[in-house]
Amino acid sequence: MHRTPVDRHLLRISTDRIGLAIALVATLALAGCGGSGGGSAATSPYTNASLAGGQCFGALSQRQVDYTRLEDFGSSGGCGIAMAIELNASTASLSRPATLGCPLAVALNDFERQVLQPMAQQHFGQHVARIHHFGAYACRARSGNAGRLSEHAKGRAIDVSGFELADGTVIRIKDDWRNSGARSQFLHDVSRGACGIFQVVLSPNHDSAHHDHLHFDIGRWRLCDA
Repeated sequence: MHRTPVDRHLLRISTDRIGLAIALVATLALAGCGGSGGGSAATSPYTNASLAGGQCFGALSQRQVDYTRLEDFGSSGGCGIAMAIELNASTASLSRPATLGCPLAVALNDFERQVLQPMAQQHFGQHVARIHHFGAYACRARSGNAGRLSEHAKGRAIDVSGFELADGTVIRIKDDWRNSGARSQFLHDVSRGACGIFQVVLSPNHDSAHHDHLHFDIGRWRLCDA
């Protein structure tokens, strides 16, 4: 567990700003969710500017997120991460450590606390113990658009493949998204709820490339295809 002493005043400012950010994103989500049309440009409150280094790491430490600070890195092609971390666990552990930017870790923690865990309790009466994922950082172009870097290339996106409940039950997007019953309803509710946190949410409803995972990112573009 990463434990760094953080000034209480700084933490209060960080928490207040994150609260305002969440309210703004939720408002945008209500306007943008529900369609599969083209994305629109919108500024995410989960940015390096709004969560400058000390505030971001302070927020993670305050929330007892399990992470390791990494050296920031970049490449001539534009890939790289500022405020880089290796994330191990938030309210739930990850199936394997993920390399990403600190602002995405804050967004993921908000998603877990406000959407994922309440939905798990509502549908199954237990919490999510582990989030299964395909990865976060990857230096690559967007799917279907070789001319534009993916948000993964900046550590601003993660692909989630499933959720493991406390009793060991694994709910997989690939197997359960299109089925009837509680598992499918849970995944759809979680996906729609994620649009109140992340800038872009892509599900199996978006295209065949997302048949087995949910794409969450905090980039510039706004699209809810849940």
